[in-house]
Parts: sequence; structure tokens; C-alpha cells
Amino acid sequence: MPNQDKDYQNLLPKSQLQLDDIIANENKGGMHIDEFKREEEPTSEILAIVKERKIDLIVILAYEEGRLEQFLFGCSNAEQIRKMQCSILLA
Repeated sequence: MPNQDKDYQNLLPKSQLQLDDIIANENKGGMHIDEFKREEEPTSEILAIVKERKIDLIVILAYEEGRLEQFLFGCSNAEQIRKMQCSILLA
């Protein structure tokens, strides 16, 4: 029987390396990127960071999440967009 938590934990190191590479490349190109990691409910945490950091633009993937993403992250882009108090760029 598959263990979703174990599978998720196994994916984290590879995903983190990929994210580190993306951030390093963008920072080299002159774009400053801050990375935030929090283990709470995604929408409330994103909203808290936007407020704390006085963020005026956030970029969110425009495609619709699949059921796995919905299960893992517990929310949808639509939920985040409705509650966001800054400009949003859907990419």
C-alpha cells in the first residue's frame, strides 16, 4: 500500500535542489528571489507573508491543479486569488 507521506518526504530533497538551482540562476540574472518555507495551511501562510513583507506582486501558476496537488497543498489557486491583497500575475 502506498504511503503518501513517505513518498512526499522522498520527493523533497530533489525538489529542493531543483528550486535552489532555479533561484540561483534567477539571482545571477539580476532578479532577487526570496524563498519562504512554512508548514501551515498554504493560503493563510501566503497571505501572512504578503502582509508581513508588504509584497505588491505575487506570481501564481495559472494552470488548474490536479487532485494530488489539491490533496498535498490543501487549497486551489482560485482560493488564494480571491483572498490576495496585492497584484497577481498568473503565469
